[in-house]
Amino acid sequence: KGDGQEAKQQNATIYKDGNWMSYSIFDEVKAVNEHNTIITPKGKNWRIILPDGSKAWVNAVSSITYPTVFTGAARKVVVSGEVYLEVVHQHTTDGKNIPFIVDVLPTAHRGGEEIEVLGTRFNVNAYEDEPVMATTLLEGKVKVSATDKEYAGKYPAMILKPGERAHLNKKGELEKIKGPDLKGTVA
Repeated sequence: KGDGQEAKQQNATIYKDGNWMSYSIFDEVKAVNEHNTIITPKGKNWRIILPDGSKAWVNAVSSITYPTVFTGAARKVVVSGEVYLEVVHQHTTDGKNIPFIVDVLPTAHRGGEEIEVLGTRFNVNAYEDEPVMATTLLEGKVKVSATDKEYAGKYPAMILKPGERAHLNKKGELEKIKGPDLKGTVA
């Protein structure tokens, strides 16, 4: 549909403005177990405002799956391909941080990755044909860990600071690269 037009989902209204999509939940109780998956075709990209106000730029041949309402002890999304995220901080009524977790899907050539967002702006590049799965931090802090059981114990989780990148290669080795060229990471 065109800009400003809306589509209905079971318990939400979807709004489109250019390449941005956002949601308005009208029955939060019924929407708790619903998930959306955005898949971008070759040559296209989408920008999504997630239910908590976080933003995701989903590059070509990539996907993001997220709940229509974030509930529970953590906010969790699942990505493949390349996704840039700007995560908003969210706290419980008693002031505890509600973590934002990104599960990166495994490919045929390597296991997956889990990223716990401790900061705000980072990029995930996990295309199947790339030699490494890369997480690049621009602002804040993220904790990166391999999810493949064979390698998770060998390579402990690492915390990235701005300007650092984590690489997960096809052998399951997780390594930190300092001072990567950030130009082009969020183009």
